[in-house]
Amino acid sequence: MSSQSEAHGSGELARELAKTLDELDSGRLGPDEVRELLEGLTTLATAVTRVLDDLRACPVLREREHELGLLAFQTIRSKLEQAAAAAEDLQVSAEALCRLSR
Repeated sequence: MSSQSEAHGSGELARELAKTLDELDSGRLGPDEVRELLEGLTTLATAVTRVLDDLRACPVLREREHELGLLAFQTIRSKLEQAAAAAEDLQVSAEALCRLSR
């Protein structure tokens, strides 16, 4: 699979996951389902952190630095770093909640 089709497929997968999570009624979950959801959120946060780290190191962003301009490039990098930090926070929080729910 080419990188472009892989990225397109990844984007579609992320949209499907977001839709599924939006439709989730967590108020109706039992204890085992809550624990399973928290474990899934931990795994999801780990994956999102990795993807954001990969994007920060993405050669395309570095190659486009001059095209984007320094300010836009720095803004993109800063936003990716903030998003990665937020994903790491989610991962740590979900892991802690998993431990407490056992």
